[in-house]
Amino acid sequence: MKPRPAALEAADIEFGDDGLPRSRTYGDLYHPREGALEQARHVFLAGNGLPARWQGRQDFTILETGFGLGHNFLATLATWREDPHRSRRLHVVSVEAHPVRRDDLARAHSGSPWPGTVDTLLDAWPEPEPGLHLLEFDEGSVRLWLALGDVATWLPRLRVRADAFFLDGFAPARNPQMWTPQVFGALARLAAAQATAATWSAARVVREGLEQAGFEVRPAPGFGHKRDTTVAVFAPRHGAAKQARGSGAWPVSPMGVQVPGRGAAPGVPRHALVIGGGLAGAAAAAALARAGWRCTVFDRHAEPAGEASGNPAGIFHAGAGHGEHRHADLLAQAARLAAPRYRQLVREGRVRGAVCGLVHGDRPDPAGGWIAPRDLVASWLGTPGVTLRMGCTVEALRREADGWRACGPSMQPLAEGDIAVLAGGAGLAALLQAAGGDIPDARLVRGQLSWVDWPLALERPVTGQGYALSLPDGQLVFGATAHPGDTDEQLRPTDHAWNVLRLQALTGIALPPGWGWKGRVGWRCTASDRLPWVGAVPLQAAPGEPVQVPRLDRPLLVPRVAGLFVLGGLGSRGLTWAPLLAELLAAWVDGTPMPLASELADALDPAREVLRRTRRAAARAHRAHRTHRADQDA
Repeated sequence: MKPRPAALEAADIEFGDDGLPRSRTYGDLYHPREGALEQARHVFLAGNGLPARWQGRQDFTILETGFGLGHNFLATLATWREDPHRSRRLHVVSVEAHPVRRDDLARAHSGSPWPGTVDTLLDAWPEPEPGLHLLEFDEGSVRLWLALGDVATWLPRLRVRADAFFLDGFAPARNPQMWTPQVFGALARLAAAQATAATWSAARVVREGLEQAGFEVRPAPGFGHKRDTTVAVFAPRHGAAKQARGSGAWPVSPMGVQVPGRGAAPGVPRHALVIGGGLAGAAAAAALARAGWRCTVFDRHAEPAGEASGNPAGIFHAGAGHGEHRHADLLAQAARLAAPRYRQLVREGRVRGAVCGLVHGDRPDPAGGWIAPRDLVASWLGTPGVTLRMGCTVEALRREADGWRACGPSMQPLAEGDIAVLAGGAGLAALLQAAGGDIPDARLVRGQLSWVDWPLALERPVTGQGYALSLPDGQLVFGATAHPGDTDEQLRPTDHAWNVLRLQALTGIALPPGWGWKGRVGWRCTASDRLPWVGAVPLQAAPGEPVQVPRLDRPLLVPRVAGLFVLGGLGSRGLTWAPLLAELLAAWVDGTPMPLASELADALDPAREVLRRTRRAAARAHRAHRTHRADQDA
């Protein structure tokens, strides 16, 4: 397991009498006197052949090695907006070891030609916490992923296929750790075919480092007082190409993980079949629709959110997670992504809820609150491009030459799509097996939620072993029970009594006996390690034959069923998980930047159970071999 990232040290900036920002840490200017925006246009945009190279593309991805004060990003965003032939979406992944303080960022852009965009950047500017932070612009068409932490640590952990590199940072003589062979090698592993790179530096260590990593390097006209800058194209020889397809690359892998949407041009029809109309299916359909997919959602119920997603209210929060720190890290990032999206939906009146924080045990949790799941599902399913097929049971998925066919009773065809996404707990295993996919370690857990009319409202939701929250209509919602394998659909007074006891333990509220109550029963799908599954479905191995993979610690290398994906196992944390998992699914499908570090994405990969079984089988075989040898020696 990788160690937790070290705490971040904020940028230590002084502004001179001339207004130029200088790093006290590195003793270097953030940009030349001739102007930061001018340098961004001349060195980084023109040096990477932009805007011409993103024109006519569905997605274009830029990887920047130093966000600094954000001038490169703002100049890129402005250029993209002004281009009538721009890509449909722009992704910028920028690494920064010393994030600037919000006040310093505002001062650096006090005279910006784009004050509205600067205000958006300042409003979304994250706290200096290690991790990936998403900032969205232009209704999500432009995404800035801030990877806060050391560049040498972050690059091997990114799952990005970069079309262009902005190599920015302080001078190699002052900040040599940003310009090492290891850094350049990591860039090569993240480079798309014919990816370009540009930097203001013409230092020998930079040019030689790029050449050794498989880039063709040439000098370019300098900017300001510099005679030369450096531009490069990724064109590796055979050996370097093999290295570039290594562990850091995405979406290419030695086992040929397919990325159906990669390289598609804007306007090309793309159709996704989504099985399940609860939180998971609705989130998946909304994310794919925003990425340009036409989605048909199938659900066996007459209305959406017919399972646990139909509860009157639920909470979302980072919480403490289970066991090792990756679970806590995943939940923290999921809550961090969910909170601003839910806040916006509540503000617009589309969803009932409150991003008000909550009390978890004996401590507050700011990145949390409550949401009405049914409202949320309806909002996501209302995304343009999503079509609903309710009361429609998918009995099987059949592989066709160019995609997938959903079949109903008696194998009647329902619809065809380029990809299929399994996002419903009930029937997941049967559909996977019939489609040639490996069956996950899944179980259904029965939960009963209770609510009563109660005159005194809780100030904020409370959670621990169970949860409680007050709704604006005067109802007190609390619960919920958890009974694995229980199939009873009826409300049970004994379960309500358990919920009442948990309510008292959490809040001190003691409901009088016989107080009128209502409730609801639902089933949550969970995995044995309590983590969801997101990604391409592993290929089912032949009976009695183990899966053949080069490494048993790399889920990404497991063979997959082409065009078949899964998003499931959200358990009792569906409201927390759903936005992040939907983004992760869309990244799997389109080959766009993954919203998680590689080790966290691996923890959610549906192939992880395949590798666990393979490791256990190998261990049993090894023990059997040792026992046999011992018997022979005896």
